[in-house]
Amino acid sequence: MSVTRSGSPEAVSAQMESDLASLASRAAVELDRVALGREASMIPVLELAKVIAREASAPDQASHPPLFLNPGTAIVMNRAISDAQLGPQHSKIADLVLQAAAISKTLHEIGSDPLRCRTQNPEQVTRMRSFCVALSRRASARHAAIHERVSSHPFRR
Repeated sequence: MSVTRSGSPEAVSAQMESDLASLASRAAVELDRVALGREASMIPVLELAKVIAREASAPDQASHPPLFLNPGTAIVMNRAISDAQLGPQHSKIADLVLQAAAISKTLHEIGSDPLRCRTQNPEQVTRMRSFCVALSRRASARHAAIHERVSSHPFRR
């Protein structure tokens, strides 16, 4: 998944969240197929794991505290984690980053060996599917809210 980084910050944020919603939705479908014991493509799951890991990492974690580069994505992630009952809504960005890193790692493990994960820990596959559904819903809702904004003329109030 590639995101074109041109235009206003709002446009870039909206594009990223639209892509995130779509990617999370596709990952949820594939995780559902894994949970049901069907053939599944793990590409969306692995790609989502990469996106989450990239968003939750700082350029130099030794000298900077970890933070989400996109505040909108941080809000979407925090609410999706809460919706999927993977943890509480975090009030500190460092806690959110740790939770996001754990989710990314879990998605990567499932994407790398879905059969083993389904047989050894089927609840984990179901929890990650629920997270992906929640992430897709939250990212889609935020994307829609950004596009519903009415830009007013500077001379009208």
